[in-house]
Amino acid sequence: MSALQETFERVEKKRDEQRKLRAQIKEAQDGSPSYKRIKEEARALKARKGTVEQELHNEFFSEYERLDKLARDIKDDTQMLADLALTRIAKGQTVEVRGHDEVDYVPLFSVRFKKVT
Repeated sequence: MSALQETFERVEKKRDEQRKLRAQIKEAQDGSPSYKRIKEEARALKARKGTVEQELHNEFFSEYERLDKLARDIKDDTQMLADLALTRIAKGQTVEVRGHDEVDYVPLFSVRFKKVT
C-alpha cells in the first residue's frame, strides 16, 4: 500500500473518531439542564443582537454597501492574483510580491481531495 493511501486512511479513521466524540459530547450537552438553560439565554441574546445590528445597518447603510463592494473587489482581485501567480509558476518564473509593510510574500498551494461519484 502506498504512503499516500495509508495516510488518507489514517485521516479517515481519525475523522470517524472525531465524529463519534462530537456526538457523545452533544448528547451530554443535550442532557444537561444548565446547558439547556444557558443555550436558551444565548438564543434570546442572539435575537436581541440581531435587532440592534439591523438598526445599525439601517443607520450606516452606505458604509455597509461600501463594505460589501470592497469584499467583492478583494475576492475578485485575490482570484486574479492567484491566476497570475499560477501562470508565472507554469512558465517556470519565480513569484514573489512585497506588501506595503515591506514584507515579502510567496504563493502557497494546497491539495484537497473530494469524493468521485
